[in-house]
Amino acid sequence: MDFDYLAAGVEEDVLIYALQSSFFEEIEAAKNRFYEIIGELDTNHEMIADFNTWLIYDYKGKENTTFIERYRKNALEKLSQEENAFISQVEKAYLSLYELRDRREDRCQLRDIFTKKEIWVSANQLEEIQDRELILSRIIEVDGEYWILGSCVFIPAMFRNSIERNMIDQYESFKKTNPYGNWEIFLKNHSLYLYKYVSIIQDVMVHDTENEEDYTVFQSTYIIKDSRNIKQILTESKQIKLDYTEEGALFFRIMTGEGILAEMVIRKNQIELECNSLQDRKKAKKLLESLVGDRITHYKDEEISMDDIL
Repeated sequence: MDFDYLAAGVEEDVLIYALQSSFFEEIEAAKNRFYEIIGELDTNHEMIADFNTWLIYDYKGKENTTFIERYRKNALEKLSQEENAFISQVEKAYLSLYELRDRREDRCQLRDIFTKKEIWVSANQLEEIQDRELILSRIIEVDGEYWILGSCVFIPAMFRNSIERNMIDQYESFKKTNPYGNWEIFLKNHSLYLYKYVSIIQDVMVHDTENEEDYTVFQSTYIIKDSRNIKQILTESKQIKLDYTEEGALFFRIMTGEGILAEMVIRKNQIELECNSLQDRKKAKKLLESLVGDRITHYKDEEISMDDIL
């Protein structure tokens, strides 16, 4: 069986099915959900692929089923035995982060860092892996063999603790409302958090790793003394864009002609500014203070490391 050819063919068929006009509203809702969690990123091929993969395997629309589940039900009579078996296994799969535990001739042992499940895959599926890298992927079992679904994303092991800590925080919140849930259920329904943390790491890794400041965010915090009309005042500025709201918090971006100057969050009685340089922070603070005046008071400035960003 040519697994990669089979997987690519099924994914293409599911995408064609999902792009029907009758699903337009659901696809738009999926895009909004995806970028609400991930954030606004460059529209590169990798992130488009991530969205398509998430849309096919994880996103649940109006029927509370994924698109691959709906496709299978719709096309059941046309599916080959191999395609049907493949989809059955894919429906159980989830995105996770794996560490390489052992190499033996033509096989590699991987361990899911969340579920602690250990599996063996053929070494030719991991030819590009370097020492001390983690693997972000979906892995499924077909005919007693484990296969990596699609391309892998390799992440330096130095970022493991940050990702693991943040995922555990999300998992603990999940368990409060789902006491009988487990890591597999959580990962299957919350893959966007992994995409989010990995996308942050990828953004950082494109910078010059020799310069430690590339891993630092410059933050300023203000206390709100008078919250009346603050949202209106800010959004009336041509430079400030309201991105989205979440659990009562407002997320903004401050723009310049050259791009993003700062990200800003209003949460309860505080405003937080985040910039990539001291110069940008100075400009953002000046703009914010000129708009809202004595409605706010400066509380503190600080530098936040990469470990704090995730």
